Amino acid sequence: MEKMKKFAGELAQLAKIGEIIWFGGGCLVVLAALNVCFFEPNILSGEPVTLSLGSVKVDIWGADFLPPGLSKVNLLVRALMFCVLCFLVIYAAKIARKILLPMKEGLPFDESVYKNFRKLGFFTLIGGGLISAGRVLIDTMSYRAYEVQNLFISDKIIECRLEPRIDLGFILIALVFFLMSYIFRYGAELQKQSDETL
Repeated sequence: MEKMKKFAGELAQLAKIGEIIWFGGGCLVVLAALNVCFFEPNILSGEPVTLSLGSVKVDIWGADFLPPGLSKVNLLVRALMFCVLCFLVIYAAKIARKILLPMKEGLPFDESVYKNFRKLGFFTLIGGGLISAGRVLIDTMSYRAYEVQNLFISDKIIECRLEPRIDLGFILIALVFFLMSYIFRYGAELQKQSDETL
């Protein structure tokens, strides 16, 4: 039991440090994006852009042929998506700390533990869906903004199309959290029966 208390306390400290790091990282990205877009817009002009085509990377000149302001919009959308990711990680760390608090006190089957595991499961589903949708949005914006189909002018190319990939791993992680919720709820019920028997 003492090992569990100590380990839960250490994990709670790591979660707190993670919250601070992700918050600081989110603030830095926002400040950097705003600085580039509004105070140093010339940084975006004439800079090469790397497009990823699976394992193939293509470097092209970016802002020279883009419509005015499109580089700023692309950069701001990416910064916004990173901020959403930061918020999701910080909130998940807060829920994790709520799960670890009763464990730190030697009460692993407290009612709040399984409720927070369930909350973490729903949050993982929603957050994973948002991140996946954001990736598709950014890929679609880049594909249309850089007119990828016009980069490869050749008789050998029949068609150029965007096929967004969505990683569904977050669903598996959410299912694990739901399973943990049921396990801890069952443990809480057994603990309650045991206390009533005594």
